[in-house]
Amino acid sequence: MKRIGLLLVLLSFTLLLVPGCDEETTAVTRTGIEIRCAGCLPFGVYVFVNDEPIGEVSSEEPGFFELPAGTYSLYAYSNAESSTTNQYYCWTLDAVTVSDGNVTAVILPCVDEALCE
Repeated sequence: MKRIGLLLVLLSFTLLLVPGCDEETTAVTRTGIEIRCAGCLPFGVYVFVNDEPIGEVSSEEPGFFELPAGTYSLYAYSNAESSTTNQYYCWTLDAVTVSDGNVTAVILPCVDEALCE
C-alpha cells in the first residue's frame, strides 16, 4: 500500500512538471532605441527623450533604451570636451520613430557639426 501511495505521489509531481516543458517558445522582441557613437574618443553621453533624462551611454559601446512605439525628440551631450576646440559634443534629433517590436538605431557622430554652441 505504501508503494502504491509513493508511486501516486511521484506520478502527481511528474504530471505537474510536464505541462511546463512545452516545446513551443515565444520570441521576445525588444522595442526602443539603440544609441551608438561614431568616430569618438572614450567618454560618456547623457541622453534625453522628450526633454526627460533616460540615462547614459558610453561612446565605446552601444546603449539600449526601451521605449514604446511612437515618435520622440532626442537630445544627447557628451561629458568630455573636444581636444581641439574645448567644446562639448551635443546632438539633437527632432523625430526618432520607434516601431512596435523593433529597435531603432541612432548614430551620434563625433564631427565638428556636432559641437555645442
